[in-house]
Amino acid sequence: FRKAEKELRQAFERLDDEEVARDLTTRGVKWSFIPPAAPHMGGAWERLVRTVKEALYAELKERAPKEEVLSTLLAEVENIVNSRPLTHVSIDPHDPVSLTPNHLIMGQANRSAPLQGTTEGNLR
Repeated sequence: FRKAEKELRQAFERLDDEEVARDLTTRGVKWSFIPPAAPHMGGAWERLVRTVKEALYAELKERAPKEEVLSTLLAEVENIVNSRPLTHVSIDPHDPVSLTPNHLIMGQANRSAPLQGTTEGNLR
């Protein structure tokens, strides 16, 4: 993390703010900001940030995990966030499943790997 922080700092130092602003303007990018210290005005994305924080706090409990553990945990949190329904959730089991961000990203509702060599019979 320290090397990445150093590399990112150096990359930001090389950026020309005016050139970036001109490029974004020519592309039609318009920035809109919420007031500082007003996350309640962030609406949907602030709720997603809260979901990520809650999942991380629940698992980490003030621990400092190794990089591999943190990477796995972040992948799981990503799956949780991207598994939320974007459309109506029906109570009828015969209705199709609700659309989720995972459907749009991966073409399926959940990215969990299927169990290999399992059948209905040996799951009982």
